[in-house]
Amino acid sequence: MPIPTVFLRPTLATARDMGLIAAEVFTDARLLPAWACTERTLQIGGKTPRTVALKTSLEILGEGSVLGAKTGSHVTNGIFNLVTAWRAPNGQTIVGVVLGSTSNPARYNEMRAIMAALPLEFPALAGPAMGAAPQNSGAGCR
Repeated sequence: MPIPTVFLRPTLATARDMGLIAAEVFTDARLLPAWACTERTLQIGGKTPRTVALKTSLEILGEGSVLGAKTGSHVTNGIFNLVTAWRAPNGQTIVGVVLGSTSNPARYNEMRAIMAALPLEFPALAGPAMGAAPQNSGAGCR
């Protein structure tokens, strides 16, 4: 079921829409560091130059073969969403989308269940693949 967004004109986004966008972000080496880092340090210039340390609240980052994640929510309506990319055992990048979870912990638990079930439901994901992309090593996280 599509979920409402808060753009200037009313729009709807489906899980497929979110998955397609995430597949582009999570497989682009230039964009992935923005979503894959558990910690990041920013250098801010200007009149008051400073260094700011940022730490993510994405609890799924750093777990197993997770490459990156992005959350979204409408807390007032009790809607919690999560898009996650991970490396399957065969090396393929998989994107999962959870829309409409009832709580913050539920969205993570639902994604973990999807990640655990996929190699069982699709055995080809469990074996080695030819020419698989390398695992994200955290490069770009500063």
